[in-house]
Amino acid sequence: MSKSKKIPLMFMGGLATSVWAEPRATYDVDGVIALEETNLEQFFNEAVKEGFDFDRNQPVKIIQGFPFITLIYPAKKRHKVCVDLFLARSGYAKEALSRLEEITFKGLKISVIAPEDLILYKLISGRSRDIDDVREILLTQKGRLKMKYLKKWAERLGVITQLEDEISSLFPDER
Repeated sequence: MSKSKKIPLMFMGGLATSVWAEPRATYDVDGVIALEETNLEQFFNEAVKEGFDFDRNQPVKIIQGFPFITLIYPAKKRHKVCVDLFLARSGYAKEALSRLEEITFKGLKISVIAPEDLILYKLISGRSRDIDDVREILLTQKGRLKMKYLKKWAERLGVITQLEDEISSLFPDER
């Protein structure tokens, strides 16, 4: 995208799950981006210049209360990759973006969501694949997760029961 203006962005979804747990296949790219309403038009113009397309009728959609945009790359080829970017508008989304972690993969620095925030987003989503990912992250990152932060935000986001259920099923002696 635009090289003149850096927009904070971090990857999440299957890509980030592969960082914090056992790697798994994924067919799309998910991220969180600090993109304000006033910058959307310029962002979409830059995306089109780079070969992306998007839904021009409804560029911003809402899922589970979170606004997001979907970019499609390449715009005119048969095999496409969808890039879902959640807009960091809520206090929580901004907090999660501020906690991103940089990793290096084959010499390239990549910003990924912290494991605690990935767990929270996946609990909010609640899909079976996401709950499986939550379990894998909890197991793989055991002893390294910031549990106080995780439980605080799980409570605020309304997913504390789901989090506690997963923890107690994985670690019955530690509840």
